[in-house]
Amino acid sequence: VVKDPSADVKVAAAEGLARQRDPLGLSFLRSLGMSPITQSPEVVAAIAMDQGIRYLQIRRYEKAIQEFNRVLEAQPSNDIALYNLACAHALKFARDG
Repeated sequence: VVKDPSADVKVAAAEGLARQRDPLGLSFLRSLGMSPITQSPEVVAAIAMDQGIRYLQIRRYEKAIQEFNRVLEAQPSNDIALYNLACAHALKFARDG
């Protein structure tokens, strides 16, 4: 059986929409018999890591901190998330004093 790799992407996008209370995301997940938070910890961590890095790039440090904390909730021993979280805090402190 070959699994459609785009299915995971569609579910992840629907979950993101569902977290924003978007009815389209919620209805898509319900059509699959899923609740809004059904992704594996690995997928949740990967999405949050990507978002955190993007927030760092645009100097949205508070949002980056939130995303790296989400990674750590899913994967408490993720060294890259710990490093990025420390960087986000340091950059926020340097900016805000």
